[in-house]
Amino acid sequence: MIVGPVATRLGDSAIIKDGVAERIYFTRVPQNEGYPLLQINQISGRSLDELGPPEDDATTIQIDVWAEDTPQDGGQSSYDFLKAMGDEIRKLLEGVSWEIGGFSVQSATLERDNFTAVPRTQGSTDWLRRRSMDFRLLHTNNVARS
Repeated sequence: MIVGPVATRLGDSAIIKDGVAERIYFTRVPQNEGYPLLQINQISGRSLDELGPPEDDATTIQIDVWAEDTPQDGGQSSYDFLKAMGDEIRKLLEGVSWEIGGFSVQSATLERDNFTAVPRTQGSTDWLRRRSMDFRLLHTNNVARS
């Protein structure tokens, strides 16, 4: 899956590191994990086992940035924090080509970008805020096979 190389690319950003520290997860977030955090899911495309020989491919990934609905470090609102993190993610992925972990990404296009709020638990008055972004990546899978 391409989420590993994407996580590496995002995790190398000082802005992302300062915002979520090491809390970058694939698919599921551990129970009782602290916030803010980043969650990355592959929502379409083939797994590495299905790709076969190196070829051009397209994969859609969803990147969610989660924050508590309280001021973040430095007094920044959760909306401002999510906006800044999402803008950094977009800058790192969209409109640039890059290579990490055997993947050469030629382009990434932002297909969906929205902000939502959910109660922390059912019936709770504490809220979590999320910025959810879908990117379509055009890439070559040049992963060495044994």
